[in-house]
Amino acid sequence: ALRAFPHQWIAMGSEYLVNVSVHAVAGLKIPGEGADDGLPSPYVTVSCFGTSRTTHTIAGVSTAAFNHFFSFTKQTDQDDFEGSDVSIEVFHARTFGRYDKIGGINFSLAKVYGERGHMVPKDWHVIVLPDKPDKGCGYVELTIGGYAPSDVVPRSVGASAQVDDEDGINSLKSRVVKPPSRDAAKSLFQLSVKIYTAQNLRNVPGRLYSETCDPFVQVDFNGTSQRTQTHSGNNPTWNEEVLVPFSMPAWDNSVNVLVKSSGGLLGLGSDTLIGEVVLDIDELAEAPVPPTWYYFYMPGGGAKSDDSAFAGRVMLAATMERTEKPLLTVNPTNLSSAPPSRKLAIWVDLYMVYFDTVEQPDELYVSVELPVIMPDPLESPQPTPQGHGFVWDDDNGRMEIEGLTAPDACQSGNFIVSVHAKFPKKGFFGSSTLERYMYTKIAAEEVDNWQSTPKWRDMRLVSGPGGSGVGSAGFILMSFNIGDVESKPRQRPEREQIIWRKYCFRAHIYQAVNLPAKDEEGSSDPLVAISFASAILRTAIISVNTNPNWFETLEADVELPENEALRPDIIITFLDSDDGDFEPLCQMRYATTDKSALPKKWRRAARWFPLHPVPGGVPVQSKLLAAFELDPDATAGPTQAVPLETVTCRVDFFIVGCRLRASSGIDAENLRLEVSWGRKKKSRAEPRTSRYSEPRQVKNMRCNWLQQVSLKCKLSKESQFQEWLELKLLADAGDEFTTAALGAVHLTPYLPWLSKERREELEKKFKVRRASPEQEEREKEAGEKHRESVSGDVDAARGSVLWKRYKNAVQQVEDHTLKEIGWDVDSIEETNGRILGLLEYASVPDEKDGENLEDIKNVEHIKEELLTLQEKNETFFDDAMLNFAQFFTWPTEVPAEDGMDRHPDHDAELEETLDESELPYQKTMLFLGSEWGEPRDLGCLKFCCRVVDLERQERGDPELEKEDEEWAASIKKLEDDFRMAKELTVRAYVITADGLLPASGSGDCSSYVFSRADGGGEKEDALFCLRDNLTQRHHTLHPAFHKCHAFGSVRFPDNCMLEFSVVEVIPASLTRAAREEVIGSTVIDLEDRWFHPKYRLMVKEDIVPIESRSLRHTGSVFSKGHLRLWVDILDLQQSQERKIAVLPSTEPLPFELRVAIWKATDIESGVITTPDVKVSGRHTLDNGTDLYEETDTHFGCDDQMATMNWRLIFKVMIPCKDPRLMIQIWNDNVLSSDNSLSEVTLDLGKDFLLARRDNRSVDFAKSALHMSHPNFPGKIMGILEVEALLLPADEAAMRPAGAGREPPNEDPFLDPSDPHLVAHRSRLANLAIIKALGDALGYAKLMAQIAFVLKIAAFVGSALGGIAIAIATVAKL
Repeated sequence: ALRAFPHQWIAMGSEYLVNVSVHAVAGLKIPGEGADDGLPSPYVTVSCFGTSRTTHTIAGVSTAAFNHFFSFTKQTDQDDFEGSDVSIEVFHARTFGRYDKIGGINFSLAKVYGERGHMVPKDWHVIVLPDKPDKGCGYVELTIGGYAPSDVVPRSVGASAQVDDEDGINSLKSRVVKPPSRDAAKSLFQLSVKIYTAQNLRNVPGRLYSETCDPFVQVDFNGTSQRTQTHSGNNPTWNEEVLVPFSMPAWDNSVNVLVKSSGGLLGLGSDTLIGEVVLDIDELAEAPVPPTWYYFYMPGGGAKSDDSAFAGRVMLAATMERTEKPLLTVNPTNLSSAPPSRKLAIWVDLYMVYFDTVEQPDELYVSVELPVIMPDPLESPQPTPQGHGFVWDDDNGRMEIEGLTAPDACQSGNFIVSVHAKFPKKGFFGSSTLERYMYTKIAAEEVDNWQSTPKWRDMRLVSGPGGSGVGSAGFILMSFNIGDVESKPRQRPEREQIIWRKYCFRAHIYQAVNLPAKDEEGSSDPLVAISFASAILRTAIISVNTNPNWFETLEADVELPENEALRPDIIITFLDSDDGDFEPLCQMRYATTDKSALPKKWRRAARWFPLHPVPGGVPVQSKLLAAFELDPDATAGPTQAVPLETVTCRVDFFIVGCRLRASSGIDAENLRLEVSWGRKKKSRAEPRTSRYSEPRQVKNMRCNWLQQVSLKCKLSKESQFQEWLELKLLADAGDEFTTAALGAVHLTPYLPWLSKERREELEKKFKVRRASPEQEEREKEAGEKHRESVSGDVDAARGSVLWKRYKNAVQQVEDHTLKEIGWDVDSIEETNGRILGLLEYASVPDEKDGENLEDIKNVEHIKEELLTLQEKNETFFDDAMLNFAQFFTWPTEVPAEDGMDRHPDHDAELEETLDESELPYQKTMLFLGSEWGEPRDLGCLKFCCRVVDLERQERGDPELEKEDEEWAASIKKLEDDFRMAKELTVRAYVITADGLLPASGSGDCSSYVFSRADGGGEKEDALFCLRDNLTQRHHTLHPAFHKCHAFGSVRFPDNCMLEFSVVEVIPASLTRAAREEVIGSTVIDLEDRWFHPKYRLMVKEDIVPIESRSLRHTGSVFSKGHLRLWVDILDLQQSQERKIAVLPSTEPLPFELRVAIWKATDIESGVITTPDVKVSGRHTLDNGTDLYEETDTHFGCDDQMATMNWRLIFKVMIPCKDPRLMIQIWNDNVLSSDNSLSEVTLDLGKDFLLARRDNRSVDFAKSALHMSHPNFPGKIMGILEVEALLLPADEAAMRPAGAGREPPNEDPFLDPSDPHLVAHRSRLANLAIIKALGDALGYAKLMAQIAFVLKIAAFVGSALGGIAIAIATVAKL
């Protein structure tokens, strides 16, 4: 049959994002027997969407900080996304590329997405081996987030932005990387899934030896996959129990039970999926699943989306319980009790059916089946044609059956209601037999009652091979009831007496806005398809238009129930017409059951209806202006035009120019612009009126016209109707101009007879948002937290900068003051110390005042500016600081200020605070369509526009003459400004990038910034391109660049777009050469900045904010990070007067980390009674060099205490990839390798960054660190007293300290004469046998004898050494 509008629905996926941060591991042990004494060398593998990524390996640790970030994206649909998992596996790296799995954990993305903010916050998680679930293998610390296209991904900023100045002086105890204290064994559970039997499983086609199947059941959960035995036939019985261990809380909450047929096609291929059951662990924790039937459905005609055919059912049960020793196995079981059953009665009443086709079938009947339970389907008689549908009169549509044995409704599956039809045969088309044409499924649970009210149900098309089963194929009005035979009414109620009445259905279709653009070389050719009961209507096709006007009234005769509650919905589908094929754009459904929904005459204003995406389509922001009527006293007539009250106007359109993107693909030497309005009534493809610009030459993808065109138009007087100008950018193709891009200008906000408030309201209402309203609201809430301190007002921004400088200067003075009066700032509460210190300032001698404060600048002028702002209530002071500023003047000088001090942070793009209405022109997007319906942004057109009421002009309105003069003056000024926009200097200060999402998905990212103002493209203009690959930042997703990208001789429009790209440098691997890939880009319209008065004032005051710009990548809906920068655009005089701001260096600098090891106490050594103890420290440089230092040995530790008094010195570089220090206590073996007694890992990331940022030292007070060992989780294996100092290399040279106990032994002094230390520095003297002899002979006498023996041994050793050297010399001769 030929359908009226053969919808060719496109099943499209959207981009989904998963971010995983692997922070640390802890409590790890080498897997396997006999490995208890060793420490693993762990690395972590993260797998998602079929991709795996791995951290680096850290050798010989049980606790380690990784701080790795991984990102995964996939183009998929929501079901596939929520059905996916994130797998975390921890491995031990052995020699020669071998490895052992330590443990793992799985996260269901459905579970992750359901968390607040779609994120599992940073926390520790137990890892286990599925085959040994009773043994906790350790912990992994993770953060996981999963995001859909409409979600706001949380901003991720670098650790440098998170450094707390007050956190600099602290104990090392707070830096310990330690696992949680909870016991893994207490959270172990046993999952039991019992698989009993299956019935009526579908055949697997193409099998060589049979047409049935060889089914088995596979249970996937918690990283394991267990399966039953394989049986033969469609009705197997397994009676097997699958046991799977897991721990709670379970992040993998989906238990996937898959029924498969072994062997697949021809019995030789892969297994074939028959059906799937998904159990939820959280629901299972609340209540077990008793033996239950689960039903499968499959395509009836070959299309993936068609699920109209029954594929079988399976009975299973599931439970979970806590246990100390869960198992991973499959055992036999028996069905203890079958699901309860009942005697079922089914009542069906059919009333009407109609088809969404031009041709109606010759014959049809309806079948109702409940697979397995009903032996045969119920079949209706032939209905009677009525209008454009079919009705069942009297009892013809009544069907029933009783006495069926069935389980509860929730276990009875779905009824499948099918319409079988035979359409007229025309040539090779149509059919000669009744075929299953459309269907609907009704859950038995839904109709398990005896209320027999009829209801309209959508029917879906049963697609044939290669077809599609999505979209409405028709509608059926029916009532459906099931229930126990015993509970049914004694007498079946009479059929609903439906009074059919003839109506004239009338649809007023006025216009639509912001439709999707489906044509890749244009926009869309839309029409409106309306389906209501038997009425099928459609509008004319409007070619190449996303804001089409129809102003048509369509009518159709329909027969409907007089009862409004029984009326169907109006279904409206927008279609894109292409050479006879139709693709859906968007749709809506209008409910008609309310009495006021379909009046006889629509007397109120027409209504703007929001439109919705089609299945598998992209989100839309489209709207339809329409009204609907249902007239019982009229008959349908032909399509009529809707009259419109208009005003004759002239539209003056001043074309500034077009600014094309480098990726637009437009390659033309000359461009011209067509500006048109309206469409001709007889030919909707032709504009009613149009004007053309002069051809202009293109340079750097920019083109300026500075030309005005005017069009005479009849515009709607009512603001309910929206007017648009259509733009067509034409490219010179040699012999003709061809369409390169399209655009539109919303004219209604320019209508002079509308109030300003109404114009602003309309502009906002019909403006295309870059995100959904919900997403914009979430972004706004997230951004406001960071923007409270930043005001759009220039004076406020200026005040905040002055306040910062003033506070810094005053604080330096206060510190000097407090030291002069003998107060230790760190020993008292800081605020009280500063306030009291100011009162004591008079006691400081004048000569010392000048001596100590000579390097600090007088801040009196800053104070005056702040007080001026305070009087205007434009900045904030606390009372104490304000009083101090008024009464103290410091006769001092300040050092040169940081180049960033004058520029406040603004956590958004600056465009958000620069009101576009203050620009002397407006902008609109130039675009072409795409296969998915989203317009491809090719650039923008800048213009000025006004609407002149010609009737008002004819009347000689003096106000209009004034408006003409103002218009002419503004155009003249704009032309002059463009002529003056040359010889400019652009200085872009690139500060940092945050939260990068590189294409590699790895957190070990090296990147640089590439900037260009040459128009883009493959060819780079060296004068306006800076590929700053010498300023690479390594091993971070939060690089700090601190570089100025400067361009001179800038002119507009040639260099009006400044693009920044953060580029990832990917090193060569075994399979691929080294390469570079753009992570994301952002474009700043320099022209908009230059012409904006507020920005020009910011530049003049040198207080342009540091903005945070989102990095975007073609083909992705997610931001790829943010780039922080500020941009100054300077004229010739400003560039000569203003020096380039000095930014602090971010290159790695040498620092010295001094760690004083005082002593170890409470040493637990296991079976070793008197260990010989030493302490080591290890730090790894970015180049892989291990910095390893160790103390001397404390021999004979028989009192669980070892005194070290030893200084470990590490020459570190900051910033670095791995800011951790691992400290271990060892047993110093003589004849074998040393064995670790305990360890601790310190994460010094914040301290390293704080020291590097301020180039200052960081002190760590003496702390007692609790040591641990993976073989004794939760047990303290020793306490180590440690003190540390981190200081810059130049300061370290001025404050030298010796390694160990070498001079200079200070800061702190490490006592080499400590009695306990001295007594345990001789291995021989601390041997157990020597100590025993000492106890017997007297310790002093024994020591003297030992000393004498040692002298003799030394003498003999020297002699033997001399003899050996002589022998070696003779041998050489």
